Amino acid sequence: MQTRLEVKRIELFSLFKVAFFIYTFIGLVVGLIYGFVLLVAGGLHSMILGEQFPQLGAFGAAIGILAIPFVAMVYGAIGSVFVTIGGIIYNLIAGAVGGVRFETKVILERPEPSVPKSAPKGTPKGGSITPVDGPTLTKSKSFLDDVLDEKK
Repeated sequence: MQTRLEVKRIELFSLFKVAFFIYTFIGLVVGLIYGFVLLVAGGLHSMILGEQFPQLGAFGAAIGILAIPFVAMVYGAIGSVFVTIGGIIYNLIAGAVGGVRFETKVILERPEPSVPKSAPKGTPKGGSITPVDGPTLTKSKSFLDDVLDEKK
């Protein structure tokens, strides 16, 4: 059986959330690379010009470390804003000419027959409170049972 699906509208807030997390992750990777390059460049610069500018190496290292979260958040924010703008444009165009259509095929699989469990055994005489496949427990007489039997 074949089915057609059509995406007529995209919910913009959910699109923004998903895009933000995807672009923040990508920005984290880019920020790590960028921070490492700045860290190495600061170290090389202090080796070459160490006597003239001794603080430059520490400054480059600090900028390299601070660049990681900054680049991730900026990349996530800018990327998600542009993806959301794309979603707005898609909603406008899909409203006018129709959305993207997908053709799917539904495959029905038969479930394998399950093996029936053994039926629970009946309660034996004597008031057994035995759980299925468990130890045998029997109900004993209490003092109250003896008193009630005497009154009968």
